[in-house]
Amino acid sequence: MAISPDNVTLPQPGIAFVGPDGNISREWYYFLLGLLNRTGGSTPIPPSNLQEQIIALFNESAMQDVQFPASPPVLAAFLADMMAPDVQPAVNWSVPALMGFMGSDDTAGLASIGAAQSYRRAQQGAIVPLTYAATVTPDFSAGNNFDLTLTGNVTFANPDNVTAGQGGQIAVHQDGTGGRTWAFGGNWFPVGGVAPVASVAANTIDIVTYYTVSTTHITYSALLNA
Repeated sequence: MAISPDNVTLPQPGIAFVGPDGNISREWYYFLLGLLNRTGGSTPIPPSNLQEQIIALFNESAMQDVQFPASPPVLAAFLADMMAPDVQPAVNWSVPALMGFMGSDDTAGLASIGAAQSYRRAQQGAIVPLTYAATVTPDFSAGNNFDLTLTGNVTFANPDNVTAGQGGQIAVHQDGTGGRTWAFGGNWFPVGGVAPVASVAANTIDIVTYYTVSTTHITYSALLNA
């Protein structure tokens, strides 16, 4: 049974909870992973939240034929408890905790915030639009890449929510008039010690590339007339 809009799917009858390798089977893993991602992702959440979800999303008759084997015992107890409204499990569950019950072959294709990984497809982050003002303060927690069209001179103030190790770009567009200049706050340090001068021709685009060495030191350079 698929649940809209998150496509959390209850495994079909007959799908074993534990695979031949002794780990939780892929179908049950993705079912639990979907529920965890709906309510907390990598942060441990109260099991009662998942319990409420299962009771709300699936009627009890849909779960009657599901057999929970004795191994792995913690997961078996967890799933059984989820269908018992009067039981409060003692364990808080998170995605990393769940991944610990999967074999290495099964987890190899999954993204994790706590593991070194090689991606087989391109990864993109959303471009965050900045609203023009004489002083613009980027919020670095909003994304890595930003876009700003100048309709006047601008000063990039020291960003909010800076985390050491973040990097990205700011695409700076001249409007149809051009002639707009830029300046940077005291926490911005140009590569080589010389601040780049913005391209001022109408409709040109400069790309400011930055790297946060620390919360108060942002190294930047510019690709001019990109």
